[in-house]
Amino acid sequence: MDKDKLAQLGVDYEMAVKRFAGNEKLYEKYLDRFKDDEHLRDADSAMERQDYQEVLEQIHAFKGVSGTLGMDDLYEKSQVVVSAIRAGDTSHLEEQMKDVHVEYDKIMKYYE
Repeated sequence: MDKDKLAQLGVDYEMAVKRFAGNEKLYEKYLDRFKDDEHLRDADSAMERQDYQEVLEQIHAFKGVSGTLGMDDLYEKSQVVVSAIRAGDTSHLEEQMKDVHVEYDKIMKYYE
């Protein structure tokens, strides 16, 4: 586990491990699984169909996963999308989803 690399990518390892009751191995197990998470892909698919309720559901779940794993910037960008849809404002949703993808792509560099 490269904690320095995670920190450079915006992951708060120490705080996230606390969410896992201090169990580093358990946290690392879920961190490893993140690369296979399909919520963002499913949200993108829903965006193509303009099914904003589905986008909300998928991004809300994605936000929860990223927050639990200490991916603070990704969590924040996901929260912007959730808030916009809940407010009924989808006028900037494409831009907001691009921001989510920028943060997601940063995190995915950890797995390279």
